[in-house]
Amino acid sequence: MKGGLPADIDPFRLGAEAARIQGELALKDMPRLLSQCADARGRVTVDLLFGQAGDGTPQLNGEVRARVHVICQRCLEPFGLELRAGTRLRFRRPGAAAPGTAAEADELVVEKSTSLAALVEDELLLAMPMIPKHALPECPAAGRMQNRETEPAAGESRSPFAVLEKLKQKSE
Repeated sequence: MKGGLPADIDPFRLGAEAARIQGELALKDMPRLLSQCADARGRVTVDLLFGQAGDGTPQLNGEVRARVHVICQRCLEPFGLELRAGTRLRFRRPGAAAPGTAAEADELVVEKSTSLAALVEDELLLAMPMIPKHALPECPAAGRMQNRETEPAAGESRSPFAVLEKLKQKSE
């Protein structure tokens, strides 16, 4: 399956057919991820391969990638962030017995079909950093902090306890 991606997928049918889904989804169709972003610009690239595990359980292996714009929590400026998530899932129906051994993949309980956008959104949310920040050399705030740390004001010592020493002198 290429190009136009389906809104809902049946992982049991796709696993039996060993189907592959490739294409793009709009970021605007992922409200939870969008709430973490600075704007709705961006596309999500999907490459998913369905199949069956040795016990016949439908499984999914693939990768989802997105470039989103988020706010740096250090300088509060927007920047582009690359998200990449390797996906490995096994599907089972509600009430079906869980496999006796520890699976190498996460399990997802699905009635019959599930939203492709929601599935992809979950994986990207897991890949999103808890506190998004520019890389240090690129962050304007990091440069200001670095200058402040390397250039002490005249008469100030570099000791981290210098401020406490001043407070102690004032209280005496």
